[in-house]
Amino acid sequence: MDNIIIYCDGGCRGNQHENNVGGWGAVLRYGEHTKELYGGEKNTTNNIMELTAAIKALEANRIIFRSLFISTAPTLSMA
Repeated sequence: MDNIIIYCDGGCRGNQHENNVGGWGAVLRYGEHTKELYGGEKNTTNNIMELTAAIKALEANRIIFRSLFISTAPTLSMA
C-alpha cells in the first residue's frame, strides 16, 4: 500500500477586510495517481483558506490509508 501525500495552500487578498477574496488549493498524490482540488470564498482570512485546503483534501480522499503526509504552510504546521 502506497502512502498518500497531500500538498495544500491557501491565501487571501485583503485579509480581514470587507469584500476580500481568498483561495485554496490541494494536490493529492497516491502512487502514480494525482488529484487537484481548488476553490475560493469571499470575506475570509488566510488561516481559513489554509485549513479549508487541508479539510477538502481529506474529504476527497477515498482510500483507506496506512500513512498520510500533509504539507501545509509552516505557520500552521508549527501551531
